Amino acid sequence: MIGPPRQMARADARLEYNHLMAHKDERITCLLKLTSLNGVAFDGTRDGLERLDRWFAQNIEEDSRESGRLAPLWYSIVIDVGLLLGDLMIRQVPHLKWVFHTFGKTDINYHKAVIFGFTKIAVKNYTVDPDGLVATYGHRIVAGLDVDENLFNLILVSTREKA
Repeated sequence: MIGPPRQMARADARLEYNHLMAHKDERITCLLKLTSLNGVAFDGTRDGLERLDRWFAQNIEEDSRESGRLAPLWYSIVIDVGLLLGDLMIRQVPHLKWVFHTFGKTDINYHKAVIFGFTKIAVKNYTVDPDGLVATYGHRIVAGLDVDENLFNLILVSTREKA
């Protein structure tokens, strides 16, 4: 991907989205292998997600060349964690789904892979950008700012409340 999806031509952004969705399961499998190699077993439970969250928070790294940015590898991991969280949202609330966001060119999620289908919130076309949430979490961690412990589980709770 080159640049933010919202700045890409629709056809290019759609190709990126299709590629991401085509490789989603493979990326999640690789993430779980990585965490397993680091002693973190994710079993799909609340406790497993808490362990994943703790591993993420304890290991995420700042880019040594550019303060305030994540180390390049971590942007890939952020996307993979976002894919996992999105799939967990859908597993818990089956009427939710992944969509290619096209609901407004000024929306920060425009042209991104987002979770859609929320019915308990008055905002039309409300979406959740899982990797955006994970990226913000990672940036707050490397900046030394306060973060919610167990954020990944809190995201799922919030999703259920709004779905």
